[in-house]
Amino acid sequence: MRVSEEGLALIRRFEGKRLEAYRDAVGVWTIGYGHTSAAGPPVVRPGLTLSAAEADAVLARDVDPDH
Repeated sequence: MRVSEEGLALIRRFEGKRLEAYRDAVGVWTIGYGHTSAAGPPVVRPGLTLSAAEADAVLARDVDPDH
């Protein structure tokens, strides 16, 4: 399934972009646009940082694993 640019914009707006790993409301390590280790690489751990371009790439993989 392909997510449209409008869909990606919606995800970005609601998730927000965090370039340093943080614990979300339920204590799960999260980074980028809501990425967690359960979605695949990268494994999110304390101290992990991403560039803005890396966060966009992770989001693209999260919504389309064949990307």
